[in-house]
Amino acid sequence: MKTQKLLRVLGKYWTVSILSFLDTKGVARYSEIKKKFKITPRIMALRLKELRELGLITKNSKKNIFPPRVYYSLSIKGVKVFQTIEILKRG
Repeated sequence: MKTQKLLRVLGKYWTVSILSFLDTKGVARYSEIKKKFKITPRIMALRLKELRELGLITKNSKKNIFPPRVYYSLSIKGVKVFQTIEILKRG
């Protein structure tokens, strides 16, 4: 069941692009990802939520500063999945 959900989410538009960006950048704010890909706020929030639910990315909040900042990064599982995608892309 989880494998099917993972493949379904990976097949959605912007998902692999977001994973690739986080792999390259390391840590990125919501606004950086949105600016890079010109994603609508609704789709952006949906993709990030799906990736968090699958455990592929982590969300870290800095609430002690104003305005609060949210950072996203690949989890260990996300790194492994992205490496697998890269291997498959090579052929």
